[in-house]
Amino acid sequence: MDFPLVAYFVTNGETKVLFDTGAFVPENGYVPAGKPNGPYIQKKEQRIDNALMAIGVDCDEIKTVVLSHLHWDHAGSCHFFKNAKFIVQKIEYEYALNPIKIHQFPYKRDEFENLDFKFVDGDIEIGDGLRLILTPGHTPGSQTLLVDTEQGIYGLVADLVNTRECWESDPKLANGYHTDLIVHYQSFEKVAASTDYILEGHEIRVFDYKKYPC
Repeated sequence: MDFPLVAYFVTNGETKVLFDTGAFVPENGYVPAGKPNGPYIQKKEQRIDNALMAIGVDCDEIKTVVLSHLHWDHAGSCHFFKNAKFIVQKIEYEYALNPIKIHQFPYKRDEFENLDFKFVDGDIEIGDGLRLILTPGHTPGSQTLLVDTEQGIYGLVADLVNTRECWESDPKLANGYHTDLIVHYQSFEKVAASTDYILEGHEIRVFDYKKYPC
């Protein structure tokens, strides 16, 4: 199946926050099957700087980037954001530096180790109508961004919920790549109790609308 690597731009008209940066920019726009991270395609307009420019936002305007976790497909284009602080859970950063062997592949240390981090520990408000909650399971320090809107609270959940089918199934379907399955399901419950809507990390249907609330 084909699935997108999604980043979300969040604004109230003044504050500008990016949630995740997507993956690295592949050479010639393509990594073939059989190669590390392949098959992976990124068209020129899908590169994070170009995608933001298409909605009138320059990367240099972004002062805050929230990273759901530090895997390559969510924290792979951070170098575009020269003026940003990168908010990540402290436990996520510590694990990313020394994961067990089976978890090493998604962490690309050279992509994140020199970033200007702001480490947080657990649930915290980061701005007017913006709150982070710790939602581990996929990784030890995965986090969800809660966004207050006129329609209700949206949860940007990244890899806690890969696709809509995962959330709508009964029981819900956890990410097949996880560090703690029991904790993953506890994070499902935490998000369900904290949100009115969610936006998934790899769901193509989030692009049915150009912006939320819709």
